Amino acid sequence: MCLAAIANRVLFGQRWLMPKETDLDLMNGVLAGRRGAPERDVLIDAVLANVRDQKAKEDATPDHVPYDIHVMTGTYVIVQSLFDRLPPRPRLKAAYQDTVFVHLMNNEAASGFQLYADYVYREPDSHWSERQKRERLFRKAG
Repeated sequence: MCLAAIANRVLFGQRWLMPKETDLDLMNGVLAGRRGAPERDVLIDAVLANVRDQKAKEDATPDHVPYDIHVMTGTYVIVQSLFDRLPPRPRLKAAYQDTVFVHLMNNEAASGFQLYADYVYREPDSHWSERQKRERLFRKAG
C-alpha cells in the first residue's frame, strides 16, 4: 500500500526546482490532510505563535517592525515543525515518518493541478513580499 493512502498529511514538492541534493522545495499553496489530523494542529499552533509574536512587537512601537510572512506562516513553518535539518536535505522527523507523505512532483504539467492559475494579483509593488518591506502586518486602529 502506498504511504500517501494512509498518511494524515500530504505535502507537495516541486522536484524540478530541486537541482541540487541539498534543495527542498515544498509548497504551502497545496496541502492535503485528514480532518483533525494532529499534524495540522502542529502547523496551526506554530503559525499562530509567530503571528502573536509579531503583533506583540508591533504593539510595542509605532514604527515598522520587519517581518517575513513566508517565515511566519509559509513553507518555513512546515519545515521547522515537521522536518529535521539533516544533510544533505531536510527529512521528516521520526515522529512524522509514518503519518506525513512528501510527494515530489517531477514537473508542473504532471502535478494533477494547475499551479499559479490566478497569478494576476502580482502587480508591481502589490505582492506581499514587497509590501511587507514597508507595511506593518497589523494596522493601528483609528
